[in-house]
Amino acid sequence: MLESRPPAEFPSLPAVARGLLVADETGLTLTVCHCPPGRSKWNKIEHRLFRHITQNWRGRPLTSRLSVVELIAATATTAGLDVKYELDTGIYVKGIKGHRCRDETHQTQR
Repeated sequence: MLESRPPAEFPSLPAVARGLLVADETGLTLTVCHCPPGRSKWNKIEHRLFRHITQNWRGRPLTSRLSVVELIAATATTAGLDVKYELDTGIYVKGIKGHRCRDETHQTQR
């Protein structure tokens, strides 16, 4: 994980370039995930909610989409937060590029 603040050794290099230097020195593979603006930080409610969802389905087999939907929908917090969830059965056209994060792996060559 690279810090957004550059270290003293490389003050003017962007984080990815610093990462390539580290990868080159160590022989490690560098994975970079480019996220669209506004997608790099979690919403606070998501942190609170996902913790309870994963606790709710702990130890239970996720055998079908219906079982996942039912386990998520059965989640509630002690603070009174209830989860509303339903399965999206829509049909979507394949091949349309979305705005999700893409993982790109870069291995430096020596």
